[in-house]
Amino acid sequence: MLRLDYPEIAANQLSIVESLLPPEILKLPADLEKVDQLLQDERFEEPFIERFNVTIGRGTVPVRPYVRLMILKYSSEWGYETLEKKVNDSITLKKFCRIPLDRPVPDSTTLIKLNQKYGEEVIKDLNQKLMKQLTERKIIRGRKLRVDTTVVESNTHYPSDANLLKDCVDAVGNTVKKVKSVYKEAANGFRSGARKAKQQLLKVVKVLNRRTGKSQQEVKAIVDEMVQTAKESQKAGRKVLDKLNEKDSDENRKLSKKLSDILDTVDKIIKQTEEVQSGNTHIKDRIVSIHDKEARPIKKGKLRAKVEFGYKAQIEECEKGFVSNYEVYKGNPADDTLLMDAVERHEETFGHVPEAVTTDRGYGSKDNEKNLKTAGVRKVAIPAKGKKSKARTELEKSRWFKRLVHWRAGSEAKISLLKRKYGLERSLSRGHIGTSTWVGWGILTHNLLNAVRYA
Repeated sequence: MLRLDYPEIAANQLSIVESLLPPEILKLPADLEKVDQLLQDERFEEPFIERFNVTIGRGTVPVRPYVRLMILKYSSEWGYETLEKKVNDSITLKKFCRIPLDRPVPDSTTLIKLNQKYGEEVIKDLNQKLMKQLTERKIIRGRKLRVDTTVVESNTHYPSDANLLKDCVDAVGNTVKKVKSVYKEAANGFRSGARKAKQQLLKVVKVLNRRTGKSQQEVKAIVDEMVQTAKESQKAGRKVLDKLNEKDSDENRKLSKKLSDILDTVDKIIKQTEEVQSGNTHIKDRIVSIHDKEARPIKKGKLRAKVEFGYKAQIEECEKGFVSNYEVYKGNPADDTLLMDAVERHEETFGHVPEAVTTDRGYGSKDNEKNLKTAGVRKVAIPAKGKKSKARTELEKSRWFKRLVHWRAGSEAKISLLKRKYGLERSLSRGHIGTSTWVGWGILTHNLLNAVRYA
């Protein structure tokens, strides 16, 4: 059953503990009080009510405390367990989160499950509700739009073939351990090969440390051995899966699905490794993590990291530093194919296209400029690629063009801020949906704290 608040809070009842405390202790700090006022808008509950309004069953963690807990987590960069402990230990934070002082904070695992349950669409809706509120208060008007992309890295180590094969063996072994705790007979006779794979990986490291001309051939031979180890582990895992499927129960079905998914991913990683070993190093949709199958290698031309592993995120900003929209993509779609989608999202948010659009030259194309003009955008400031004509040079030297290009440069600082303070450097949630949810909470938190300046 969906709940918006705890019964005591909904009835505005003070607990015995609260009634004994001085009023000064229960007063929120100025910044938290302003965030609380922004979140009191009933529109922030609509995404939850539209999708999850069930009136039967056990009561869920109330929506209002859940949203506030997530805002605290992303504004303070706490893990779920730290969040639970910090809020439990603080009268002020409990008050902000609308949790009665005599009640415990929801368990960290419960909050993780709720994030998976509500997902990315709810978070996007919450950000849209905030943009609507700020528009009504005339804090923003949606007259300008700047767009840029970045990579949100997946929580994985460097995915060399040897590392991935070792991860495959470990993943099968760890899953079978869980099977053994539920249905011991299914795991009888299983040998994971984890120790053997570890020794083989250490051999690779030792050989590479020599830095001799023969090292590549030696590594290739060891990786071939690791492929065989992974195949043996996969074969042993298939036998466990067959035995597990013989006994039907909810827990067995759940473990069976998990083991089956891992074995399928192991099969794909073995095949892509064999492709590389045969000489084909350009593999489409290459898997870079056994635990995050949708993450991909992405090249953005950075000196620090030529290749990053994760997801491409597009950040779309309006005036006063608010991120009006965002999108997380699988793989590395070309920037110039994403611009018109950003303008459409802007129009949906504000009810009109922006008067001015500016991006870096990666978005530049004749079709994009033509489509923007057709859509009703009056000023388009996108530096042209390649050699420029005299007319184009004069256009790019005009005052309004240079002013918009200078404003666009601020998107680099905004992305840096989102990465440093709001978790967009690395997603600790797995998969495309998990990463999109992670990014959404970071952006929503940033927008709320930015709105406090104008409240």
